[in-house]
Amino acid sequence: MAALSVQHGAAARMLSAASVVLLDFDGPICSVFASLTAVGVAEDLRGRLARAGADLPPDLAGMDDPHLLLRRLPGALLSRGASDGEIRLLTRQFHDWLSGAERMAVKSARATPGASEAISGLIALGKTVRIVSNNAAAAIVDYLCRDGVKVGAIQAEQVFGRPDDPHLMKPNPHLLLEALKSLGPLGDAGHCVFIGDAPSDVSAAAEAGVKFIGFTGGAEARQKRLLDAGADPEALIQGWSDLGDLSLLV
Repeated sequence: MAALSVQHGAAARMLSAASVVLLDFDGPICSVFASLTAVGVAEDLRGRLARAGADLPPDLAGMDDPHLLLRRLPGALLSRGASDGEIRLLTRQFHDWLSGAERMAVKSARATPGASEAISGLIALGKTVRIVSNNAAAAIVDYLCRDGVKVGAIQAEQVFGRPDDPHLMKPNPHLLLEALKSLGPLGDAGHCVFIGDAPSDVSAAAEAGVKFIGFTGGAEARQKRLLDAGADPEALIQGWSDLGDLSLLV
């Protein structure tokens, strides 16, 4: 890797000061829906909901983000007069359907260039690394165990995936706080940085009181969304190579 770029000094300073690094999964580590698209998954799941008798309002009927659809599903069903039991059942079914789709998708997920080397480098520097994601934990573990995939020797117990209650998904800080809580005295939010690629990640980091590095993947639209959500423009990286030689962080 090349020496650290001054352009990304804010991100480097955050990583240097942090003892704990939290990572989103889809984006910083891999592209989950590289082959099985999120739009296609959302369309399939909407169809399943319809066949299960769900009455979706127009704003959800055309939604192509499966995670956002899950987060909004309980409230949408309530607004259409569904009973508490129906809401619980349909939300649980949707959660399970989405988990199955994610486990299928990670079989062909595309690794983010430099992710494995960067995570291994952070661990070698003594950083504690955890994954916090709105993706299902089972899908993340499947990816980590996939033939040919090496992601900094991260183990299943270091993965904090989608909670059963969709209200606790990011932008709620629940996953970040749970990851920090699991570390005991080491889980100090003031010494933690979260690397994510979505506006919900920006909000979750702010609510949890941790610093945030935005991972744009080189996409201008994603960069704009992160900036609009309040990300520090000096703490955005296009990819892992922007951080240069991680040994220079010490």
